[in-house]
Amino acid sequence: MQIRPAVRPARMAIAAGAVVLLPFTTAACDIDGNAGSGGGLAAEQIVATKPYFAGEEFLGKTITLDDVTVTDVLTPRSFVIDAGAWGDDSVLMLFVRDVDEVQEGSIIQITGTVKRFTYGGYAGQYDLAEAEAYEAYAEEEFLVATTIATTGHSSET
Repeated sequence: MQIRPAVRPARMAIAAGAVVLLPFTTAACDIDGNAGSGGGLAAEQIVATKPYFAGEEFLGKTITLDDVTVTDVLTPRSFVIDAGAWGDDSVLMLFVRDVDEVQEGSIIQITGTVKRFTYGGYAGQYDLAEAEAYEAYAEEEFLVATTIATTGHSSET
């Protein structure tokens, strides 16, 4: 007869506790390891904390930007946003339908896909203004929004 130390049950209890707690620890962090709700994002969707508009790395990726200030309304479907925290001072944003509640100074949350802007590629579908209004955004990264939610209004406007 062999006598085994009582360590095995203790190891099993620790391992079982770790397995039980694992879902709670991963759900409490976002993709960058920051504390957050951890839920609701698709596999390719990224919460904005990176320079999404400073290069080609994020072209075609779906991102969400929170607490974004609208700095200019070009049409009811095209806006300029302050994206200094994400790699560019001003970024063009397009939405497929009119959004009358968005005004200069509005604080919004946006989810959309990062793309490269050409006037001819988007003018018809998004009912854009004259081409001159978009010259500063030619060949730049911009956001084609799939959802927009107004969350407030900037006190600076």
